[in-house]
Amino acid sequence: MKRTRLLALLTAALLSVLAHAQDKPREVRYCTNCATVEALNPVPAGGGAHRYEMVLRYTDGKVKTFRYDNDRGLRVGEKVKDNNGGVVRDVPAKPSR
Repeated sequence: MKRTRLLALLTAALLSVLAHAQDKPREVRYCTNCATVEALNPVPAGGGAHRYEMVLRYTDGKVKTFRYDNDRGLRVGEKVKDNNGGVVRDVPAKPSR
């Protein structure tokens, strides 16, 4: 009889903890330097040359424009990272075995 009561108390406590855990909102975290190339625009630089303007949309919704003298080889929709003001392709990590 004592075991049954103890088991019932433990079950009630566990259910209470689980119900409370579901009430807490989940914290959403963003990669602060992860982005997607939203637009690539050639900009005339005079003398027939072009500069390039790249618009990035970060995972937190912010938008930032970068300007380069040459084509960086990136395409619209590509995942990138802002590496201290330089844009680099986001290479997925290799799965560990």
